[in-house]
Amino acid sequence: METKPFSDELREYIGLARRWAWLLILVTLLAGVSTFLFSKRMTPVYQASTTLLINEAPSTRTTDYSSILTSERLARTYSEILVKTPVFEAVIANLGLDLKVKDLEKMVTVDLVRDTQLIDISVEDTDAVRATNIANELVKVFIDQTSNLQASRYAASK
Repeated sequence: METKPFSDELREYIGLARRWAWLLILVTLLAGVSTFLFSKRMTPVYQASTTLLINEAPSTRTTDYSSILTSERLARTYSEILVKTPVFEAVIANLGLDLKVKDLEKMVTVDLVRDTQLIDISVEDTDAVRATNIANELVKVFIDQTSNLQASRYAASK
């Protein structure tokens, strides 16, 4: 059995590459053009996001581990409240949106940042300005509802 020198094998591979180069170029061009056309037809989706810091009002001047845990639990509770129907209804009413609550629920993502007191709120929409307005209004409505709840608790304990 005779072995070919390395240069002969290299020439064969180069010859094969030249012979089929047109196919490689054609496939690359087709893939590029189809990707471009597909992406041009897609509707752009914009994302607006904001972050809330949840901090319990301190009952003492020192911050201890239990108050941090309480704030984390409070953040978890607030992240659940943020995605409830009353908050979404108020956002829709305040902004005069032509949306249903279910549609708004699909647009909004609320995530609790692990081991922190932070809540990330993201809104995805095909309109960048509307996404920003919804994200900002969600925070305003949440703060208003939470403040009203705290005020009513304070008035009841008085």
